[in-house]
Amino acid sequence: MVIILIISAFETTLFPQSLFLEDHFNPALEAREGFQLDLGTGSRFGLSELRTYYVYSTIKSYRLSAHSFGCDLYRENMLRLGSCFGIRKAWTVGFSVGLLNNWVRDNFNRFAYSLCLGSIFQTGDVKVSGWVDNINMPRLSSVDYLPPSYSMRFDYITKSRLDFAFAVRGMEKNLPFFNFGVSLSPYEIILIGVGVNTDPIYLEYILKLNLGDFALCYAGSNHQYLGLSHVFSIGFCP
Repeated sequence: MVIILIISAFETTLFPQSLFLEDHFNPALEAREGFQLDLGTGSRFGLSELRTYYVYSTIKSYRLSAHSFGCDLYRENMLRLGSCFGIRKAWTVGFSVGLLNNWVRDNFNRFAYSLCLGSIFQTGDVKVSGWVDNINMPRLSSVDYLPPSYSMRFDYITKSRLDFAFAVRGMEKNLPFFNFGVSLSPYEIILIGVGVNTDPIYLEYILKLNLGDFALCYAGSNHQYLGLSHVFSIGFCP
């Protein structure tokens, strides 16, 4: 099966698909009034078997998300509930619990759960954030498990809305890899960004349009061997 040859179970959930979509990944977020809802879909390397659908929502300091990846033969599903709270004015910590489902037609239907912790500290123009996922090393069988993954990210955001981002990421005993990126929001209505991932090496980019209460977003990447991946989403934040 092509999907199993390319991607191991839940490998797509170990790290954000894009440096510019990390807000959906870190359970620590600034509490906000009102409601936010994002609906999205994505594909990897032009393969219909590697398609993802997701729903992400926040209400004040709570978040709920659902993620489905795969095809009619193989599918991964995740439902995640999280919350956050402020320790000090500039420091927020959060946690989430995810229910995992790994299904292969006519073979197995397995369940597990995952724990994630995150933190954000922001003062002035500098923001430091990080998270550790799969802290409990969820097991799908006696031999298959999800390794812990982590990220530490640094952002320098200028008064002209230019954001320089650098992230160190890794999992278990593997050597870490890096993300570099820069994004610019010259007006309230638009955000553009470009970045580089080091392992594997690929270019990533984003274009986001804010249209009143709605936001349209496209994020993509270009793997040097496997080709293009895409994420399209529409958001609602009254």
